[in-house]
Amino acid sequence: MDNAFVFIVSTLTNLYIMTFVIRILLQWQRPDFRNPIVQFIFAVTNPLVLPLRRYIPPVYGLDTSSLLVAIALKAAEFALLLSVLCATAPDLAALAGMTILSLLRTVLNLYFFLILISVILSWVASSSYNPTAQLVGKLAEPILRPFRKLIPPIGGIDVSPILAIIAIQALTMLVPQATFFAGLGCPPAVGMI
Repeated sequence: MDNAFVFIVSTLTNLYIMTFVIRILLQWQRPDFRNPIVQFIFAVTNPLVLPLRRYIPPVYGLDTSSLLVAIALKAAEFALLLSVLCATAPDLAALAGMTILSLLRTVLNLYFFLILISVILSWVASSSYNPTAQLVGKLAEPILRPFRKLIPPIGGIDVSPILAIIAIQALTMLVPQATFFAGLGCPPAVGMI
């Protein structure tokens, strides 16, 4: 029962948080805002972002309102799961650290899947216009660009996504989470990511 509850809450919360992270990336990439996927992301996130935007302006081009909403949602998810699963109140410093590290993992996972999807779409729908392919390619390009400069296509095959995925997975493994679980008052096998 606890594992199913953790899975449902974590999955739904992480999907919603991912829309805020994508919104932040969209602010930097400036894709076609007539794209239906972009419109969907803005429609889903606007109810929480627009009220905050009145009081919290963007800083250096960063959509701080969306970032604060993502942090608040992740902290609320951890607080809910910890109150249900743990017997003691968590250490606030550990909870804050866990929230930030979890958001970092979410960004890394998002880029992993963006690159993977862009590779698959380049095989399947390379010659046709597809709004999803255009958006995924635009969001994945800033990560792929340095790897493409490092290793150009070999025999017409671009191996830069493989290197980017390896680098992202290595960075994901370097994000320490077990040390923060110790301060939360829960056993490390809770499964929150």
